[in-house]
Amino acid sequence: MSNLSLADRIAIRDFVFTRFVIDEFRDLMFTLGMRSDVIRCETIQQAAREIVEYCERTSQPSISCLLAAILQVRPDEGLARIAAKLPGCIPNRIVQIILATNTIASESALIADIAQLAQKYPDQIVLLGTLPGSTKVLIGLPEDGADQLISSNPSGVGNYRVISINRFEELDADVQQLWLSIFKNSGLSKLDAGIYRRTSVRLYVGNLAYSTTDAMLRQFFSEAGEVKSAEVVIERTSGRSKGFGFVEMMTDEAAQKAINILNGKMLDMRPIRIDIAAPKLDRPRSGLGNRGTGNHSNRNVSNS
Repeated sequence: MSNLSLADRIAIRDFVFTRFVIDEFRDLMFTLGMRSDVIRCETIQQAAREIVEYCERTSQPSISCLLAAILQVRPDEGLARIAAKLPGCIPNRIVQIILATNTIASESALIADIAQLAQKYPDQIVLLGTLPGSTKVLIGLPEDGADQLISSNPSGVGNYRVISINRFEELDADVQQLWLSIFKNSGLSKLDAGIYRRTSVRLYVGNLAYSTTDAMLRQFFSEAGEVKSAEVVIERTSGRSKGFGFVEMMTDEAAQKAINILNGKMLDMRPIRIDIAAPKLDRPRSGLGNRGTGNHSNRNVSNS
């Protein structure tokens, strides 16, 4: 178990949840050499929490490796500071083995034989996928184990003759894409059924000019994709804008694009701030009327 503080754990989980769309989430799992079926949750938020908990309680991939993989595609100063407090990552490497056989009698026996050649324990070897024919096997294993396996250049694995062993990055691009497609389709099937996918994503928009209207907000965000709703938060007693609002984008992808291309951009002569909105509260708290600040879940809040 890592020595993450609760605040660090929440920061990593929320970053994955708010900054990764579904395909990127699965790419992240593939990069980490994780089985595609280890994350089974009801929502994308739960999936983000589960991947953090999984990496905390396993040695491969470790939470350090999770952070390294995240930072490779989504650089972030806050996560970099968390990573600096943890031991270095010993990454998993992905290796393709082609065996001269049409079928594999026992996957567990094959993994045990590969582990022996790589000088690793069987639970450190992850079977990511197989292809029929002269059977292609894709595995994830610690970097030093991959080095050992490749340098030993075995003629066989158990009862199977080895045709070739290659690192994933050495494979042709079309072969890499085929493996990625197989990986994505073999697990997390609930994502494709829409159980993980949020139908829309609500964004908080701060630092709005008092003159900005709902229509202006909708038109501004339409550059990033389809807008489900746009609303400037109005003070009920005065009828004046509170300087912030909410925009609901139809998809994760559109919400992420809005954050990427519109955050800090000028709207009505003011640079706006965009973030994922927190869940709505059942009973809004008072004292949240500061311009462009406060709880990101309230739409119309009275000062009374």
